[in-house]
Amino acid sequence: SLLLVTMLNTAKPKLSRRYFYDISQIKIYNRTDCCIERLEGAKVYVGAIDSNDPDDFTQVGEALDESATQAIGLSSDIATARYVLISKNRAMLSLAEVEVFGVL
Repeated sequence: SLLLVTMLNTAKPKLSRRYFYDISQIKIYNRTDCCIERLEGAKVYVGAIDSNDPDDFTQVGEALDESATQAIGLSSDIATARYVLISKNRAMLSLAEVEVFGVL
């Protein structure tokens, strides 16, 4: 499912959909041309409300590293969400692509 990415001034890309989804997996693709270190330490969250505050979301997986591709599997008890937020506190964040897999 293709999601809309909203780039925020706070370096937190947020993906959103109109409906709630049971998300099974989130794949994050790092840049390969430069700046791979910018993804390190970023955290991935899922949530139900439109917010830019990670405290309003549930963190899934561990902090990201510099790997080219990282996949986060979600269990059904925390995976019903409308938004995916990727956040890195007060630091430059860049990535190539995010794929979110799930069903309505």
